[in-house]
Amino acid sequence: LRKSMEYFNRSVTLKPEFVKGHYNLATLYAKQGNMDLAIRHYTKVIELDPDIVEAHYNLGMAYAMQEKLPDAISQWEIVLQLDPRHAAARNNLAKARMMLKSSGTSKTN
Repeated sequence: LRKSMEYFNRSVTLKPEFVKGHYNLATLYAKQGNMDLAIRHYTKVIELDPDIVEAHYNLGMAYAMQEKLPDAISQWEIVLQLDPRHAAARNNLAKARMMLKSSGTSKTN
């Protein structure tokens, strides 16, 4: 894992537009529980290529792990715009909306 992190960190340092490098780093950071760095790299992936469905989905998951439900909801809505049949995004979106509703916080659509 450490070697992979070193490789991808080096690769995005040498080539900042390397989408796959940022995506892999984000995934590794998320697996380690470092959501701040995961969010940073998923955001960079989306900046470089906004049509990568799983980057939006995983960014939503990272936000949800940080209890930033409105941000997670926004990402899962984008996932469903890009791929209306994405079942996990649909399920997570419904759960997050219910959680916001039950907590008294609402997101306007």
